[in-house]
Amino acid sequence: MAISLFKTLPVQPSAKPARAALQDNLNMIAALRTKDHAVVAKDEAARVKQQSVSAAAAQVAVLRAAIDKLIADALYAEVPVPDLSEQRRALTDAERRHEGYVAEARAVTAVRGRYAADRTRMTDEIKALQNLTPQLVHAAAVEEMTALASEFRAAEEALRAVHFKVFTRAALADQLAMSEHIGAFQGVGFYGDLVISRPNHEAFRRGSADPWTRQQEFNAEVKALDVAADQLHRALLTGEA
Repeated sequence: MAISLFKTLPVQPSAKPARAALQDNLNMIAALRTKDHAVVAKDEAARVKQQSVSAAAAQVAVLRAAIDKLIADALYAEVPVPDLSEQRRALTDAERRHEGYVAEARAVTAVRGRYAADRTRMTDEIKALQNLTPQLVHAAAVEEMTALASEFRAAEEALRAVHFKVFTRAALADQLAMSEHIGAFQGVGFYGDLVISRPNHEAFRRGSADPWTRQQEFNAEVKALDVAADQLHRALLTGEA
């Protein structure tokens, strides 16, 4: 029977803290971006209000220029100045609106400064979280990898068990080919050629990391192979196989 050299590892909890940490990081980035978009929208609305001041000032200038022109025209023509009460009311209303916009514009300017500070702070926070993301993805990838360790080990041991059984029979055939001069060898010497690549992680390590000890473990497998071949030989002769 094949020798299992996997160390017994403690059962890992089903939760994936690295994956959860990554998701929390991504959620925080998304939340900050949502807040940033909201601030951008507010800042744009504030900018539009600031533009209203210029529009109101332009309207005052237009109305005042129109009144001045009418007066100038009357003086030039040496005629009485026409009734400008309607124009003056319009100018007064425009000036009142402009004064209101000016007062609001000062507050809006202060608010936009706060919005800019908020955006700078959120940009810095997003950048810091983004800088952490590669490390968190790496941890989550390792966590996902190690979650497959039990499945990997079970599959490897199943393969090694079949491999051992096949080479047990190859060992017996080659022993007889040698002792009885049959000449048909099955290549039992290829037993050690089986190489299963594995990640560089303790969860996937099989056997010892020390080269000398690892060689001794392989020698023990070869010895077990010879013993199994002898047992198979007897079983075949007695009809028990």
